[in-house]
Amino acid sequence: MKLIIKNMVCDRCIKVVRDLLNTKDILFIKVELGCVHLSQDMNAGKVEKLNELLKVEGFEILKDKEQQIVEGVKFTVVSEVRGYTNRTPVQSFQEILSHDLKINYSKISRLFSQVEGKSIERFVILQKIERAKELMTYNELTMSEIAYELNYSSPQHLSKQFKQVTGFSPTEFRGIASREKLDNI
Repeated sequence: MKLIIKNMVCDRCIKVVRDLLNTKDILFIKVELGCVHLSQDMNAGKVEKLNELLKVEGFEILKDKEQQIVEGVKFTVVSEVRGYTNRTPVQSFQEILSHDLKINYSKISRLFSQVEGKSIERFVILQKIERAKELMTYNELTMSEIAYELNYSSPQHLSKQFKQVTGFSPTEFRGIASREKLDNI
Protein backbone atom coordinates (compact mmCIF):
# COMPACT_ATOMS: atom_id res chain seq x y z
CA MET A 1 0.00 0.00 0.00
CA LYS A 2 1.37 3.41 -0.98
CA LEU A 3 0.43 6.56 0.93
CA ILE A 4 1.15 10.03 -0.48
CA ILE A 5 2.22 12.39 2.30
CA LYS A 6 1.95 16.18 2.10
CA ASN A 7 4.83 18.42 3.26
CA MET A 8 7.39 15.61 3.27
CA VAL A 9 10.17 17.43 1.40
CA CYS A 10 13.52 16.70 3.04
CA ASP A 11 15.66 14.06 4.74
CA ARG A 12 14.55 15.32 8.16
CA CYS A 13 10.91 14.74 7.15
CA ILE A 14 11.69 11.17 6.09
CA LYS A 15 13.36 10.51 9.45
CA VAL A 16 10.41 11.92 11.41
CA VAL A 17 7.89 9.80 9.48
CA ARG A 18 10.08 6.68 9.67
CA ASP A 19 10.48 7.13 13.45
CA LEU A 20 6.72 7.61 13.86
CA LEU A 21 5.97 4.43 11.91
CA ASN A 22 8.53 2.49 13.97
CA THR A 23 7.16 3.71 17.31
CA LYS A 24 3.64 2.68 16.27
CA ASP A 25 4.84 -0.70 14.94
CA ILE A 26 3.53 0.04 11.44
CA LEU A 27 5.39 -2.16 8.99
CA PHE A 28 6.72 -0.41 5.91
CA ILE A 29 8.90 -1.26 2.95
CA LYS A 30 10.38 2.21 2.51
CA VAL A 31 9.85 5.87 3.26
CA GLU A 32 10.87 8.36 0.60
CA LEU A 33 10.13 11.98 -0.23
CA GLY A 34 6.38 12.39 -0.33
CA CYS A 35 5.34 8.79 0.20
CA VAL A 36 5.35 5.74 2.39
CA HIS A 37 5.26 2.20 1.01
CA LEU A 38 3.56 0.02 3.62
CA SER A 39 4.16 -3.73 3.88
CA GLN A 40 0.44 -4.42 4.02
CA ASP A 41 -2.86 -2.69 3.43
CA MET A 42 -4.47 -0.81 6.30
CA ASN A 43 -8.18 -0.39 6.84
CA ALA A 44 -9.68 3.12 6.68
CA GLY A 45 -9.75 3.46 10.46
CA LYS A 46 -6.04 2.72 10.84
CA VAL A 47 -5.19 5.05 7.97
CA GLU A 48 -7.16 7.83 9.69
CA LYS A 49 -5.36 7.19 13.01
CA LEU A 50 -2.02 7.34 11.20
CA ASN A 51 -3.13 10.54 9.50
CA GLU A 52 -3.89 12.14 12.89
CA LEU A 53 -0.42 11.19 14.14
CA LEU A 54 1.17 12.60 10.99
CA LYS A 55 -0.77 15.87 11.34
CA VAL A 56 0.81 16.42 14.76
CA GLU A 57 4.19 16.37 12.97
CA GLY A 58 3.02 18.72 10.19
CA PHE A 59 2.27 16.06 7.56
CA GLU A 60 -0.94 14.73 6.06
CA ILE A 61 -2.01 11.71 4.03
CA LEU A 62 -3.46 12.93 0.74
CA LYS A 63 -6.53 11.10 -0.48
CA ASP A 64 -7.54 13.46 -3.30
CA LYS A 65 -6.04 12.35 -6.64
CA GLU A 66 -5.33 15.93 -7.79
CA GLN A 67 -3.54 16.77 -4.54
CA GLN A 68 -1.50 13.56 -4.93
CA ILE A 69 -0.41 14.66 -8.41
CA VAL A 70 0.62 18.13 -7.16
CA GLU A 71 2.54 16.61 -4.26
CA GLY A 72 4.14 14.15 -6.72
CA VAL A 73 5.38 17.10 -8.76
CA LYS A 74 6.83 18.71 -5.64
CA PHE A 75 8.75 15.74 -4.37
CA THR A 76 9.97 14.82 -7.87
CA VAL A 77 11.31 18.34 -8.41
CA VAL A 78 12.88 18.48 -4.94
CA SER A 79 14.47 15.05 -5.46
CA GLU A 80 15.95 16.11 -8.80
CA VAL A 81 17.21 19.50 -7.64
CA ARG A 82 18.77 18.10 -4.49
CA GLY A 83 20.43 15.26 -6.40
CA TYR A 84 18.57 12.41 -4.69
CA THR A 85 18.18 10.61 -8.03
CA ASN A 86 20.70 9.23 -10.48
CA ARG A 87 19.06 10.35 -13.70
CA THR A 88 20.94 11.77 -16.61
CA PRO A 89 20.89 15.58 -16.48
CA VAL A 90 19.79 15.83 -20.11
CA GLN A 91 16.22 14.84 -19.23
CA SER A 92 13.87 17.79 -18.92
CA PHE A 93 11.47 18.19 -16.03
CA GLN A 94 8.65 17.68 -18.52
CA GLU A 95 10.02 14.24 -19.42
CA ILE A 96 10.77 13.32 -15.82
CA LEU A 97 7.34 14.35 -14.48
CA SER A 98 5.43 12.70 -17.32
CA HIS A 99 7.40 9.50 -16.79
CA ASP A 100 7.19 9.44 -12.99
CA LEU A 101 3.53 10.43 -12.71
CA LYS A 102 2.45 8.60 -15.88
CA ILE A 103 0.32 11.57 -16.92
CA ASN A 104 0.55 13.93 -19.88
CA TYR A 105 2.71 16.94 -18.94
CA SER A 106 0.18 19.54 -20.09
CA LYS A 107 -2.39 18.07 -17.66
CA ILE A 108 0.18 18.01 -14.85
CA SER A 109 1.22 21.60 -15.59
CA ARG A 110 -2.34 22.92 -15.75
CA LEU A 111 -3.32 21.20 -12.49
CA PHE A 112 -0.18 22.32 -10.65
CA SER A 113 -0.72 25.96 -11.69
CA GLN A 114 -4.37 25.87 -10.61
CA VAL A 115 -3.62 24.39 -7.20
CA GLU A 116 -0.34 26.14 -6.37
CA GLY A 117 -0.86 29.49 -8.11
CA LYS A 118 2.52 29.22 -9.87
CA SER A 119 3.85 27.25 -12.78
CA ILE A 120 6.00 24.16 -12.45
CA GLU A 121 8.77 26.11 -14.16
CA ARG A 122 8.59 28.79 -11.44
CA PHE A 123 8.58 26.12 -8.73
CA VAL A 124 11.69 24.52 -10.29
CA ILE A 125 13.48 27.88 -10.39
CA LEU A 126 12.63 28.57 -6.74
CA GLN A 127 13.90 25.14 -5.72
CA LYS A 128 17.10 25.59 -7.71
CA ILE A 129 17.73 29.01 -6.16
CA GLU A 130 17.18 27.63 -2.65
CA ARG A 131 19.65 24.84 -3.42
CA ALA A 132 22.11 27.39 -4.81
CA LYS A 133 21.72 29.45 -1.62
CA GLU A 134 22.45 26.38 0.45
CA LEU A 135 25.54 25.52 -1.60
CA MET A 136 26.76 29.12 -1.45
CA THR A 137 26.30 29.13 2.32
CA TYR A 138 28.69 26.17 2.61
CA ASN A 139 31.21 28.21 0.58
CA GLU A 140 32.83 25.06 -0.81
CA LEU A 141 31.90 25.34 -4.52
CA THR A 142 32.50 28.01 -7.12
CA MET A 143 29.56 29.52 -9.01
CA SER A 144 30.59 27.46 -12.04
CA GLU A 145 30.43 24.25 -10.00
CA ILE A 146 27.06 25.22 -8.51
CA ALA A 147 25.69 26.09 -11.95
CA TYR A 148 26.89 22.73 -13.28
CA GLU A 149 25.38 20.81 -10.34
CA LEU A 150 22.02 22.52 -10.87
CA ASN A 151 22.06 21.97 -14.65
CA TYR A 152 22.28 25.63 -15.63
CA SER A 153 23.67 26.38 -19.06
CA SER A 154 26.20 28.79 -17.54
CA PRO A 155 27.14 30.53 -14.28
CA GLN A 156 25.82 33.75 -15.82
CA HIS A 157 22.36 32.20 -16.32
CA LEU A 158 22.32 31.07 -12.67
CA SER A 159 23.49 34.52 -11.52
CA LYS A 160 20.78 36.27 -13.54
CA GLN A 161 18.00 34.01 -12.17
CA PHE A 162 19.45 34.28 -8.68
CA LYS A 163 19.30 38.08 -8.81
CA GLN A 164 15.72 38.01 -10.21
CA VAL A 165 14.49 35.75 -7.40
CA THR A 166 16.44 37.06 -4.41
CA GLY A 167 17.19 40.65 -5.36
CA PHE A 168 20.86 39.97 -4.64
CA SER A 169 23.76 38.95 -6.81
CA PRO A 170 25.41 35.71 -5.70
CA THR A 171 28.38 37.72 -4.41
CA GLU A 172 26.10 39.95 -2.33
CA PHE A 173 24.25 36.90 -1.04
CA ARG A 174 27.42 35.19 0.14
CA GLY A 175 27.82 38.18 2.43
CA ILE A 176 24.41 37.75 4.07
CA ALA A 177 23.70 33.99 3.54
CA SER A 178 20.08 33.38 4.59
CA ARG A 179 17.91 30.49 3.43
CA GLU A 180 14.21 29.71 3.31
CA LYS A 181 13.04 26.39 4.78
CA LEU A 182 12.24 23.98 1.95
CA ASP A 183 8.79 23.23 3.31
CA ASN A 184 7.94 26.97 3.20
CA ILE A 185 8.53 27.27 -0.56
